[in-house]
Amino acid sequence: MVSIITTRRDESTGVGPGQGTERGRFEALLAPHHAVGLSLAARLLGSPDDAEDAVQEALLKAWLHRERLSGITDLRAWWLAVVYRQCVDALRRRQRRRTHEGAQVGRAAPPTDELSARRDLLRRVRELLE
Repeated sequence: MVSIITTRRDESTGVGPGQGTERGRFEALLAPHHAVGLSLAARLLGSPDDAEDAVQEALLKAWLHRERLSGITDLRAWWLAVVYRQCVDALRRRQRRRTHEGAQVGRAAPPTDELSARRDLLRRVRELLE
C-alpha cells in the first residue's frame, strides 16, 4: 500500500518527507490518527484490503477539503467520522453490486473494473501531490 501518510523521517535532520509544505503539515496532522482509522475501516468492512482502499479514499477526501481543518477542534473524531462515512459508502456500493448481480442471474454481468479505476485515480492524485 502506498499512502500519502508518511511516517519515515530523515534521521540526520529529524524531518519527514514533505514536512514544511502544505502536504507535510497535512500528513503531520493526520499521521497520529491513521492507524486508528485503518482499524475502524477493517472492523467495519471485514477486509484489510477494503479497509486500505477506504482509508485511501478518505485521505483523498480529507486532502481535497483540507481548508476545513483549521476550524476542527477534535481532529481524531473528525478523521474517524470521515473514515466511517467512507466505509458506509463502500458498504452501500457493495450491497448495490450484490443486488445488481442477483438481478443478472442467467446472464453474464458486464465486466466492470471500478476498483482498478479508483486505484488509478488515487495513484494519479498522489503523483500530482508529490
